[in-house]
Amino acid sequence: MSPRFLKNKDTKGYVFSIYSYDCRERPHVHVKKGDRVGKFWIASDNPDAPEFELFDPGDFSNKQLRQIARIIESNLDQLRQEWDEFCSRYIS
Repeated sequence: MSPRFLKNKDTKGYVFSIYSYDCRERPHVHVKKGDRVGKFWIASDNPDAPEFELFDPGDFSNKQLRQIARIIESNLDQLRQEWDEFCSRYIS
């Protein structure tokens, strides 16, 4: 299953999602637009780590990655909440 996150937000055409098998990993989102896909961590156990960070840029340009980062930064709390709600069904 791959739910879309931030469905009611202006995401500039980017689709934010996760998969049920992702729930055992560090919280992250897959970002897709057209045939391009990237991955961003949205949480860390390390207090010195950034609040979110790029893991896999895919084929996104630097300009697109900056745009995605701004969307994530503006919606980080909601993304984390949606991750927790979704993954609570798959992790006991």
